[in-house]
Amino acid sequence: MALVRGQAAPATVPGSPAEPVPGPHLNGSGLLPAEAGPFAGELARGEVPGIRRIRDVLHVGQAKAQRVQAGLRVLAGTGAS
Repeated sequence: MALVRGQAAPATVPGSPAEPVPGPHLNGSGLLPAEAGPFAGELARGEVPGIRRIRDVLHVGQAKAQRVQAGLRVLAGTGAS
């Protein structure tokens, strides 16, 4: 049992910052190129697409769309609002 518990991932506390995941993420946004790519034109204009548009284009649920929108805000330089 100790071996199993020793290999278990530590639980994250809600509201605590998540550690960055290594990989092909864009500029600290946490987004993969495939998530941000469809919105490149809007980002170039400094616009961030709405949740509904993100859901429709990426075919994702509400929670994922909100995470993507937050990352797009970082890329667009608009901050969180």
